[in-house]
Amino acid sequence: MAGKLQFNWFLLWMAPIPWVFPWLERAWPGLARRLAIWLFLRPIRFAPSDAERQWLALADRKPMAVGGREVVRYGWGMVGGPYVLCVHGWSGRASQFEVLGRAVLARGIGVVAFDAPGHGQASGGRSNLLEFARGIRAVVDELGHPLALVGHSLGGVACMYYCRHLGKALPLVTLASPLMAWEIFENFAKRIQARPENISKWLNAYSLARVGQPFDALSGTELLQGWPEVPMLGCLGSHDREVGMGNLEVMAQAVPHAQRWIAQGQGHTRLLWHNDTVERVLGFVQGLNRAG
Repeated sequence: MAGKLQFNWFLLWMAPIPWVFPWLERAWPGLARRLAIWLFLRPIRFAPSDAERQWLALADRKPMAVGGREVVRYGWGMVGGPYVLCVHGWSGRASQFEVLGRAVLARGIGVVAFDAPGHGQASGGRSNLLEFARGIRAVVDELGHPLALVGHSLGGVACMYYCRHLGKALPLVTLASPLMAWEIFENFAKRIQARPENISKWLNAYSLARVGQPFDALSGTELLQGWPEVPMLGCLGSHDREVGMGNLEVMAQAVPHAQRWIAQGQGHTRLLWHNDTVERVLGFVQGLNRAG
């Protein structure tokens, strides 16, 4: 199920960063800031598993230009009926939804997913939350509103951004989605051995300069404020090392009607093919299909 890490020179170049960055942060903070932002915007590309390759081979594949960047859209069972739109996370890929996608398709519901810029089979080496959300908008503009959005990790936050700023609120499933900006800052700081307070300061300033809003304002915590009465399901693995249980608490406070599911013993990515989680998502989607 898990993808294999693809060798590239970027990964080789990245290897000494955790040892070099603390010194750089002290000696040349301006250079450290530029390097941290550069690294933050560049995902690591993973190769699909054999099962994922077989799943992709069954898809209707279509490259799409979105805001000058390439997005690769895949469709399964697209005959004009209801479909579910799946959005992968950072350093993820559309094919990661293979297990869930097969299960949804077996219930007579179409499945659509896409590789965001810099991910999967899409070109480029960088991306960001807004490009993910624009990819969602491009698919919806082409195919119409899905039965539900299903987002893994950052993909779940991108779905929230789409619903609040680029489209309308749609039924939503989030899988291991980080809602708290400070947790994202801390995880990234740990990877490169930076000071979390510097990462927070640098990324908030960069986001404010580029899109007119600080990074904090783009977090799930803020996007969920005043969320309308549309169905929502939040899933999280009990052994997730990247996204803590506090994220479900944030969802419960902001969206009291949201369903929440904890997958015992599952981590950040294994959640995607965990049988009980797949069944929970299927139940949510089938309920929407019956109601619609």
